[in-house]
This record gives sequence, C-alpha cells and structure tokens, in this order.
Amino acid sequence: MGGMGGGMRASGKNGLTFEHILNRLQGKLQKSRETETELQSLNRTMNEVDATLTGSLPSNLPPYPCTLPPVRPLQTLEVPAPEPAPEVHPAIPSIVLSDLQTEFHETQASLASHVDKIRELEGLLEEQECIKRDVV
Repeated sequence: MGGMGGGMRASGKNGLTFEHILNRLQGKLQKSRETETELQSLNRTMNEVDATLTGSLPSNLPPYPCTLPPVRPLQTLEVPAPEPAPEVHPAIPSIVLSDLQTEFHETQASLASHVDKIRELEGLLEEQECIKRDVV
C-alpha cells in the first residue's frame, strides 16, 4: 500500500467531503439563479429605457385618458391665445444617445454571457446529482 495511493487521504480528513462540495455547488447555483433574476429585471429596465430613448412609450404608462387634464367649465370671456410654451425637454445630443445605445448593447451581451454561465452551472449540478444518486 505504501507505493500505491500513498498520497490519498481518507474521506473527511482533508475537510472536503462530497456533501460539502455538493452543498457549495448548490449554494452557488442558488446564487446564480438569484443573479439571473436580477439580471433579467435589469434587462427589462434597460429595454424600457431603450424604447423610451428611441421614441416609443414604455409599457407601464397608465391608459391614455388618465393623462388628460381635468375638464374645466367653458369660459364666456374671450381669452387671447397663449404663446406657445417652450420645449420642456431639450433635445438629447446624438452623441449621448449613441453612448447609451453602445452601453445598452454591451449590457445585453454581458447578460447573455451570464445566462450561459448559469445554464452551464445548472448542467454541472445535474451531473453532480447523478453522481450522488449513483454513489448512494
């Protein structure tokens, strides 16, 4: 026995057991799932920002009639036409939009990378569970 497996330790003496490794992997998988949920939420928010910047309205606006001002009674006095109001929102420079779009695409690529990593971890967990079932 001295020549074969002399460097091997008995199970549990080095502090790493199969259960310990499996528990750590399950913890990492849970954390990656939570991260995936957060990243999906961030992705939805980024999509809404992108839609707003490109001119379409976000999906969470109230229905159109809610955005109308309240009805006022008809005035009998003639009121001169008001001067056109200045723009409330100044135009966003195209360089800012370009930078935001670039950042948005980079974020989407990063999210896709994270999703791939999460799927890979899930596959590893399934393999570990199969090994665990075979051992038990």
